[in-house]
Amino acid sequence: MTPYAFDVLPVHPAPLPLESYTSYVTRLAESNGLTRYSDLAARLFPQTHPLKVRELTDYTPASFGRVAEEALCSETDLQSTTFFHLARKFGRVPQSRHLSLLMVRGLSVHLRFCPLCVAEQGCYLLPWRLLTLEGCPVHGCKLLDCCPACGHAIRLLSTPFRVGVCPHCRADLRTFMPPSLSPEAHVLAQRRWRDLEFLLLPQRWERDGALEAVLAAGTAFERARRQTGQSANQVAAHIGILSAGIRAIERGNVGLPGAQFMRYVRYADYLGVSLEQMFTDGLAHYASFPETFTREQRLEAQLTHVVAHLQSTGQPIDDPTLRIWTGLCVKTLHRHPATHAVLSRLETAARDNQETGLLEHVETVIRLQQAQGKPAYRSEIYRSVGVGERTLKAYPRIRDRLYTLNRRATNRKPTRMLRCEQTLLAQAQHILQALLEAGQPVTQERVAAALGFSLVHLERTYPSVMTLLKQSRVLQAAQMDRLLLAKAETAVQQLYTEHQIVSRKAVAHCLGVHVSTLSRYPQVSAYLKTVCDEEFARQKSARTDKVVRALDTLQTQSHIPILTQAVICNQAGLCESAARQHPELMALITPLLEAQQTQLRQQFLQRVTEVVARLTQEGRKVTMPAVSQLVGRSLANLRDYPEVVEMVRQARAEQRCAYEAQLLNRIEQAVQQLSAANQPLTQTAICAIVGMSPNTLRYYRRAKAAVNAVASRCHPLLN
Repeated sequence: MTPYAFDVLPVHPAPLPLESYTSYVTRLAESNGLTRYSDLAARLFPQTHPLKVRELTDYTPASFGRVAEEALCSETDLQSTTFFHLARKFGRVPQSRHLSLLMVRGLSVHLRFCPLCVAEQGCYLLPWRLLTLEGCPVHGCKLLDCCPACGHAIRLLSTPFRVGVCPHCRADLRTFMPPSLSPEAHVLAQRRWRDLEFLLLPQRWERDGALEAVLAAGTAFERARRQTGQSANQVAAHIGILSAGIRAIERGNVGLPGAQFMRYVRYADYLGVSLEQMFTDGLAHYASFPETFTREQRLEAQLTHVVAHLQSTGQPIDDPTLRIWTGLCVKTLHRHPATHAVLSRLETAARDNQETGLLEHVETVIRLQQAQGKPAYRSEIYRSVGVGERTLKAYPRIRDRLYTLNRRATNRKPTRMLRCEQTLLAQAQHILQALLEAGQPVTQERVAAALGFSLVHLERTYPSVMTLLKQSRVLQAAQMDRLLLAKAETAVQQLYTEHQIVSRKAVAHCLGVHVSTLSRYPQVSAYLKTVCDEEFARQKSARTDKVVRALDTLQTQSHIPILTQAVICNQAGLCESAARQHPELMALITPLLEAQQTQLRQQFLQRVTEVVARLTQEGRKVTMPAVSQLVGRSLANLRDYPEVVEMVRQARAEQRCAYEAQLLNRIEQAVQQLSAANQPLTQTAICAIVGMSPNTLRYYRRAKAAVNAVASRCHPLLN
């Protein structure tokens, strides 16, 4: 139902991001002219006594009164102005009576604020209430907890309802400049702000009354502590709390009094992690269990989840890793039948993988020995693999392979069949030779047809003949290799005649084949490699000659320009990026550039020396800005030259010594003048004649010592 205009406040701004509840109520009252607690109670809290309204805090109230209806905002928006989402993350009831146990010594009872943020945003932010945040992460200043003008603490909700105005002295709080934070404190404030922003804003995994978040965070804290190798008692002693507080945090037990917000913060600081990281990492690896699960079922589910995570991330599954992730050693996990079954499956899989790797190693050794024409002896296998006989025979597949090694075949061919196979083998060789000499294609089908057999019959009955036929492809490839080699030589000569660049792509284009086709033939590939290498060397020599001629031309010009890679490459007609890819060109260019840079540096230093001498002769102070102005270089550029900085420093030291010598002469004249006039020799009198105050005189040690010596002689009691 659409509300009537007179049912809502005339001015009803929406809550700002991270604005506190009391700040929003103050802004509503200020915008609508409400000046007293009774006016505020009558309009926004009709069921609440004005004195109760006066005690409003930023805890989530049991009821927001009529604030949502009067301001046309949702109750969800109002909940974001309180500690509602922080309470949900820690599994607490958001009302003050329950949440205050978590926030013991963690909240400020009075207003804390950053004047610069109040001036920019026009409200008080909720994270300022938490004492863990000592300064503003945006402006790098400390948070003020009282009025800088009168020194009074400011209530969270006080009359007159005006944001940025002290209710006691009416001073404008936005005009004050708070003290600055140190760089370390500023970084800590930024990290604190990110944690508080994460805790105070809603997250998609939040649920009312759910304990998964705080339990997952506790598990993440425990895992991070185990990675440091420290016990709960050691951590508790370092951060100054009882070990029961550490256990309450790690178990996520909201009923234990030790699980306080400030202890969460101190624990995270000690481990060097953030609260946001603990919640997100914990939820990422948290596995919830039904309440009906027994302890053994929980351990089995947790172990299965941990093993899956370790396998997906490639981490070792050993006793130290399982101790970090589960809190239990392998020996303890083997005591339970369910977890013992999981670990047994892992050990079986690891043993199978190890057996597969050793079997591949054994097969490799056997193939190497057979390729050398030697029998594959078991002793040689044991020595090459580096594993003893008893260890290898413990694996069934390796034992069976070693048992069948070097055994003679039981099926031998008859002698008549062997003679027939040898005859067919000789005929096949003769047919292959005839086809090669005739320049005809050599295929298995042609040879088999010439022998009068089918390929299937040859494959089944005469394997050696079939082996020879399979080698016909190799013979045909060799024949094609020789033909392509002759064509490639002709194509190269043609490219030379036409003064074109000889490359594999150009030769392939002349032959009418693809570049990858040429790489299949060894002789052609070797020939093209030799020719292309010679062409590359010729082009490299030509580029080098161009660069040498370009350098000679540039150096013989009447007005030699500043040499750069771009100038030299343009003169030589080369691309600058291509020149960088050739070390021999850079070896020619780099020494010249370095020599020119050294010469320019010396000229610049000579110019600076002349400027310093000129300033000294004119009696002007030798400073970096003065030298920069006369030389025409920026201060940052001058500071890149250590010689210039040292030169200016020495000149200033010499000027100072000369001035101090003049000052000593003036002091002697002042002493003589005072002595002639029978006036007391005091430091004040001498400084008055010299024309310098005692405070300025203390910057000149010798002059100061001379004045003190004169004063001590005339006034020995001062010693």
